Amino acid sequence: MPSSVLLSYSDDKPLPENAPKWAVSATERIREKLAKGIVSELQPPESVKNILLHSCCAPCSGAMVEEMMNCPQIEKVTVFFYNPYVVYLFSIGLLCLKLWLVVR
Repeated sequence: MPSSVLLSYSDDKPLPENAPKWAVSATERIREKLAKGIVSELQPPESVKNILLHSCCAPCSGAMVEEMMNCPQIEKVTVFFYNPYVVYLFSIGLLCLKLWLVVR
């Protein structure tokens, strides 16, 4: 894994200047580990070079992405965010707010 590795948004664009603090911190931790020669102990199958990770939320995938990016055998990690439950809860919240406004 090259020492210039960093987290990026879609199409391998680098993090923007207004990126969330957690993303900037994760990129810094990855760079520090690589500079110190620390690599992951992950053992993916030999033919696996790219990973597609389904994530339902950032907190549960953050540590795994960092670990995979420190694995010399893995060249690219793509995170696919999909959680219909979050959208469902938001919709219910809006419905409750509308009902509250009507009843009020």
